[in-house]
Amino acid sequence: MLNDTVACALGAKALFKEKYSSYLGLIYGTGMNICYEEESINIKKITKKTFEKMLINTECGDYNKLPKGRFDLITILNSSDDKKGLAEKHCSGLYLPKIIYYALLIAKDSGLIKSEIREFELKEISDFLNNTHCSRLFMKKDKLFIKYLIMDLIKRAAKIVAILTMGFAKRIKIKENEKLCIACEGTTFEKLPYFQDYFKEYLKQLDINYDVVVVKDANLIGSLYASFIK
Repeated sequence: MLNDTVACALGAKALFKEKYSSYLGLIYGTGMNICYEEESINIKKITKKTFEKMLINTECGDYNKLPKGRFDLITILNSSDDKKGLAEKHCSGLYLPKIIYYALLIAKDSGLIKSEIREFELKEISDFLNNTHCSRLFMKKDKLFIKYLIMDLIKRAAKIVAILTMGFAKRIKIKENEKLCIACEGTTFEKLPYFQDYFKEYLKQLDINYDVVVVKDANLIGSLYASFIK
């Protein structure tokens, strides 16, 4: 059995083996996770170092030190388990529509909008952002306010994912003449309007050479590649 985030990194390694010195895999879809290459000397649980590097599946969706705002707390408390997957519940494709929903409810209760509010699928939100003026989800006079509110929440999600990505990328030793491959996969990463632009903008704070690469069929390619690794 192979974790999808590990398969993503391996898929990129199979496709671009000579181009990059190290690989980081990012899954941003229904959930969110990162894996990266750690030097074996830093892995204390392994006493016999028979390899130089090892892919670490971080399960960073469970990270629980992020500051929690009002919408986050409501989303977490209304989830099936309010102790697990806390980082995911700030930003992932499953929970972002819920955060947007609760934000819009509060905006309506505060008298900022008049439109009827219901829970939305992420695709509905994407369609609204891509074609705001023709959308029938909200009243005409509310559309711009709602659009900018949603964009701000997407921007915040991108910032969270970028911070977690940079945290693990900084553990990877990249020399001046080398480059890190940040391999990305997931329908939310690929299709959610504005997310990639915001994510790449925040990532500019990373002080190493890197490329952000969307790897199509990374899981399939990575799984096949793993079957040949001894």
